[in-house]
Order: sequence, then C-alpha cells, then structure tokens
Amino acid sequence: MDPGGNWLRISRLGDADADSPDQPDSADRLARVLAAAARQADSHGDEAAGLRVLENGLARHADAPPVQRLPVLVYLAELRLRTGGREAAAARLAEFSQALRPYVDGAYVNVPNIGMAEWETAYWGSNFDRLRKIKAKYDPHNVFQYEQSIPPAAR
Repeated sequence: MDPGGNWLRISRLGDADADSPDQPDSADRLARVLAAAARQADSHGDEAAGLRVLENGLARHADAPPVQRLPVLVYLAELRLRTGGREAAAARLAEFSQALRPYVDGAYVNVPNIGMAEWETAYWGSNFDRLRKIKAKYDPHNVFQYEQSIPPAAR
C-alpha cells in the first residue's frame, strides 16, 4: 500500500513480447481500459480521470477493430455528456455510428440522431414514400411528430 491507502500493483505488461501468450490482445486491453475508466468515473466520482483513461486507451489501441472499440466509444460519449461536452459526445457517437456501418444496414429508429445524413433512408429504407402516404391519410396535419418523424405526403 502507498501512504494514501491505495494498493500498488506490479505487472509484467510491457516487458513481455507481443507474441507471448501472457500478453493480452487488444480486446482484453480495451476491456481493462473500460473497467479502469468506470472505476475512476463512477466508483471514485472522478469523471475527468475516467475521460483521460478512455482517451489514452483509444489512442494506445488505435489499431483495435471497431467492434472492440465500440464499448469504449459509447462510455466515452456518456462521460462527455455527463461533463457538459455535448459536441464532443456527438463527435464520439458519430465515430461509433461510423464504426458500426460495416455491421448494420440502416439505423435504430427509437434513438433519433438529428446529425445523421439521409436519415429517411437509414431509418425507413425504400418504405419512406409509402409511409408518407399513410401518414397523410391518418395524420395529415402532422400532429404526431418529432424532428425526424415521417412527414405526411403532399396531397
């Protein structure tokens, strides 16, 4: 223990060869980055330290596949929002969305993304025009709407 009452940990990480079975792969390292950030931000209440851990971890493991980076990006966006960094959070969410592109077709409608280009196609695909006609029939005055809802078709 150090004088502050913190446990000191000694590790061989960094001394081992990259090909060594003892050396964790980037998924394990990013999982540890995420756990360390959560410990700092949530357990210790030091969100700034959590942000530093996440940013440094992403920089150190920039070559990790997108699917391994996603949980870190999501938590980073959450911490940015919690600390008042709305623009920084939006940038990380855009990076998150871009990282998902190879794995998904479209977008999740329940969570509107007002920064998304071509949201009509991403959310509704080829059904958008048909849905606009239905909307015009049942809600011609657009009473039920939000920023990215389907607008009624012009009559």
